[in-house]
Amino acid sequence: MQIDFSADGFDFATSVGYERAVGDGEPIVLCGVPLVVEQTRDVDDDGGTGNVLWAGGVQLARELERGVARDELKWRLLLAEMDPRDGRRKEEDHLRSAPRAIELGAGCAGLPGVVLALRFGMRVTLTEHPLMIPTLTRNLESIKAQVNALAGAGSIEEDAVNAVNAIEIRALDWGDDDALAELAGGPGYQARSIHWSPYDPVGVLVVWADAGYRGDNALLLRAAIACVSPCGGIVLACEALRSETVTRTFRRRFGECGLFVVEILGEGGDSSETWTFTMRWQRKAEGIKAREAMASKRYVSKRVMRDEDEGSWGWGSE
Repeated sequence: MQIDFSADGFDFATSVGYERAVGDGEPIVLCGVPLVVEQTRDVDDDGGTGNVLWAGGVQLARELERGVARDELKWRLLLAEMDPRDGRRKEEDHLRSAPRAIELGAGCAGLPGVVLALRFGMRVTLTEHPLMIPTLTRNLESIKAQVNALAGAGSIEEDAVNAVNAIEIRALDWGDDDALAELAGGPGYQARSIHWSPYDPVGVLVVWADAGYRGDNALLLRAAIACVSPCGGIVLACEALRSETVTRTFRRRFGECGLFVVEILGEGGDSSETWTFTMRWQRKAEGIKAREAMASKRYVSKRVMRDEDEGSWGWGSE
């Protein structure tokens, strides 16, 4: 499958992250596919803000569609299609060798993850709080049905259809130490792996949109540590710029104490409503150490994970 990261002609989302992207029953077109998703009317339901399709998620999906990841991921995706023995393109099932992506806080529909499957054929896992899983599951089943119907009409390539049908859902509470430990040290996320290869079953890409909306940067950081491979892993995140203080706190929290390099993609002008960030581990050894601590539940206690704490990151026996 040829991978094109540079196609033009897609509109940018212009509404800010705390506005609804579309009304109930209205289709949203991504990668040429009109999708209708279920939303609840009350954002104060048990699922909270995740019950609504917000503009931040749509913007990240459209930026992924346009090619925001072109420079970050193109070589990884291309290498994953090559046979390591001779560098030739693989003839086997694409999904077996496709790089993996995981979306944190996928909300009610996981549209960024859907785009990664539709456009780039990635193996995608959508994660959300357990309370949101029923809505997310219904929407993903609906999206798969819509995509399969279009495939029957010959409107979508087979690789894209297969990738969408292979999307998985996983319940993930960022405050659940057991779940984070499993991600940090379980199959596909070997904490001690120091040699990255595109053929390894690791999470090459982690995406989220407005996952820090409630200001719970400490919990989001823990989830990022558990999911981002120290060897080649990348975060692409879209965050609404609600205030200078919130934005500075977000950037500082993810960049402090030798954790992540935080870079703003695009111009990041003062008039922007959202910024798209890319993040990677500053030091591979530091990433391995942090993930080992997370896997063994030795990463910093919740008591020192509050945003007002300074210089309290680390791992120990607390």
